[in-house]
Amino acid sequence: MLIHCTHGADRTGTVIALWRIIYQGWSREAALAEMTQGGFGFYLIWLNLTRYVEAVDLAELKARVEVAPRVVFVSAPAV
Repeated sequence: MLIHCTHGADRTGTVIALWRIIYQGWSREAALAEMTQGGFGFYLIWLNLTRYVEAVDLAELKARVEVAPRVVFVSAPAV
C-alpha cells in the first residue's frame, strides 16, 4: 500500500495503524509504535488519535468498514 499525505499525516497514520491491526494481525502496541515513532511525522498534539487506536472496538470497526457501500468512479468526457 502506498499513501502520500502531507497535511493529514497523523490521521493517515491512524488509518494505517488500524489497517495493520485489523487486516495484517499486528498488535496495537506495534502499530502504535510505527505510527508514533516510525519517522512518518506524528505530532504529540494528536494524542487523541493514539487513544482512539488503544480504545476502539476493533470487531465493530471491521464490521462497519466491510459493509460500507462501494463507490465507483467513472471518468467524465474531456471538455
